[in-house]
Parts: sequence; C-alpha cells; structure tokens
Amino acid sequence: MLLEVLNRLPNNETLRPHVQRMLSLCMKLLETDNEENAVICLRIIFDLHKNFRPTLEREVRSGGDARVVAVAGSRAIALAAVAEATCGANTCPAVL
Repeated sequence: MLLEVLNRLPNNETLRPHVQRMLSLCMKLLETDNEENAVICLRIIFDLHKNFRPTLEREVRSGGDARVVAVAGSRAIALAAVAEATCGANTCPAVL
C-alpha cells in the first residue's frame, strides 16, 4: 500500500530532496520483495529517472540502471517459468 502512495506522489520540487533515498529503497525492494511490489518499484524508478535525471546521474554511474535491468530480467524469466509450470508449455500464451 505504501509503495502505491509513493508511486502516486507528484514529481515536483518538493520531492527532489528525497529522490536518492526513494531510489535506493526501490532498488533494494526490487531485489528482495515479491513480484507485485517489484512492478510498483519499477514504475517508481522509471518515474524518478524521467523527472529527476540530473539528480540521479551519480546513482546511474554506480551501476543502478544495470541492476534494474538485471533484476527485472531475472524476474521476467522466473515469471515465465511459473506460468509454464502452471499452465503447461502448450496452453499458456507467450509471456516473454
């Protein structure tokens, strides 16, 4: 529920001082939390990057974007495996 609230916050100057902490929190949750929360974290990360790119430049240089892509990719592969195991190889629509 709290992630949904963070996702709906307006991306204005009031949020700017908290951007680094929000990004760090979302990156940590992206790696450790469940699928539903990971999707919300990805939305928050993308919004932060879209609206505060210069502020986040330091985090990007330290490999933040590579971590997002790696974690999101591994979650997508895991989701595809769960869908295949649940539905069977021939009955599920393509996940990837």
